Amino acid sequence: LMDRYIVNVSARRDGISKFTEANRWANFYAGGLGWIISEEPWFKSSVINLLKLRGSVGQVGNANIPQVDADKWEIVAENGNTLDGKSVSRLVSLGNPNLKWETTTSYDAGVDFGILNNRVNGSIAYYRRNVTDMLSQVSLPMSAGIRGGNKGWQNACDMYNQGIEFEVVGTVLQKKDFSWTIGANFATNMNKVTKLDEDSDANNTGYLNAGDASQVRTIIKKGLAYGTYYMAEFAGVDEKKGIPMIYKIETLADGTTLRYIDGTKKILTYGTDGYLKNTKTLSMEEKGSFFFDGETMTWADLAENAAAGMTFQRVV
Repeated sequence: LMDRYIVNVSARRDGISKFTEANRWANFYAGGLGWIISEEPWFKSSVINLLKLRGSVGQVGNANIPQVDADKWEIVAENGNTLDGKSVSRLVSLGNPNLKWETTTSYDAGVDFGILNNRVNGSIAYYRRNVTDMLSQVSLPMSAGIRGGNKGWQNACDMYNQGIEFEVVGTVLQKKDFSWTIGANFATNMNKVTKLDEDSDANNTGYLNAGDASQVRTIIKKGLAYGTYYMAEFAGVDEKKGIPMIYKIETLADGTTLRYIDGTKKILTYGTDGYLKNTKTLSMEEKGSFFFDGETMTWADLAENAAAGMTFQRVV
């Protein structure tokens, strides 16, 4: 009986001093079931050697943020930072007493198989990973006045990843001292942010991931993939001044966003106050080019650079 049915359960309780006492500890649970159908007495097949159904659900916590006092501000004194050489105090980090564990709950259901005396083995499975209270460093208003960048840690959002995975491995040649196997796998993944705070969700706004205005920035927003690009669209170089330009965006009273005004595009100088006002979410389907790290780049350029370690996300 125990050769055919598999049951496992687990529970753990983790604590970490990075969070305040109220949020320091969290419980995580996991469980799984399996049924090896091919071990049943009534299962008879000359082709299928292994047929197994499996399913599981499990939780894991994440607290991978810098070691800072969650409930305190950090201020440092610096010498000679005024015109008359006097010392000043600067705010360098902003605590968040509400920080708590990020939790990922994973669901998995699949089939494992082996055929032709297990010369061909494989599996196909569906998975979904729900992330709640995801820890992220987001941009804060300039008025925060934090030295080294106006940014802070918070449990920014909930999101999910889901998809299917398929794998097959076949033994082409099997000898006493030599074997030759060939394998292939295929996987899909869909990612979407499902929740921010109530005000952001109600107003259809999001959080900017921490970053300088002159660099690639991404936005966390309900309904979009996590890490969707949020940048100004490059409009070429000013022939007279030799400086980069961006396209102007106008938002109508009904919330509709336009790039075209009276049939033509309005162009602004890159780096002006209008830069942040004219950023938008960009998708891989979009045509044209944009300004990145001092260079004009098209979407084709992005695909070529992906192999060099750059990651690009498509809006789903």
